[in-house]
Amino acid sequence: MTNLKSVLKLNILLFSLILLVHLYRAIFYFPAQIYGWEVPRWINLIFAVIASIFVAINYKALKEL
Repeated sequence: MTNLKSVLKLNILLFSLILLVHLYRAIFYFPAQIYGWEVPRWINLIFAVIASIFVAINYKALKEL
């Protein structure tokens, strides 16, 4: 049970960091390129929403234990 709690806490931490990076790029708009293709700003917003959903799911699972 403690292993599961540790994994959930780690997931929350990692997805929160990913969320913050995507939000930072979306707000301050620093350029990101993948093989010469500039990543549009709206893609970061989509991934920020996805990361926040993952954080919420992991947080809910942690609270149910």
